[in-house]
Amino acid sequence: MRWHAATARACLAGCAALVACGATLGGCGSSGDETRGSGPPLSDPELQHLTCSDWVHADDSTRGMMLEGLHATLGGQVTGKGAAGRGSVLSDELGERLFDNYCSQAFARGFSLYKLYGQASGFAGSPP
Repeated sequence: MRWHAATARACLAGCAALVACGATLGGCGSSGDETRGSGPPLSDPELQHLTCSDWVHADDSTRGMMLEGLHATLGGQVTGKGAAGRGSVLSDELGERLFDNYCSQAFARGFSLYKLYGQASGFAGSPP
């Protein structure tokens, strides 16, 4: 069990480094797909259960809805004792790159998109 936790931590650290490197290239190119995410928004429970396997098998429209849902949920209002503001989010391009690169690895197929996105946006995200 320890090996899995250590591997997951190492993978998340690598993921954060990948996203940080990608942030420096954020202005390069665009997806050119303006119709993404045109369906109904995904609910929080749906978002929390999405995995890399779901990402790999999703079409472009569904991937757009996934990214929009993660953006809306994790970029929402943050309140609490000594805290106020909004969560940090990734651009669609960085989110796609994160999931495309990470989820293409067989060992990551069961990893939660919600957790991967949340960790990466904490390092390389910006306010919505």
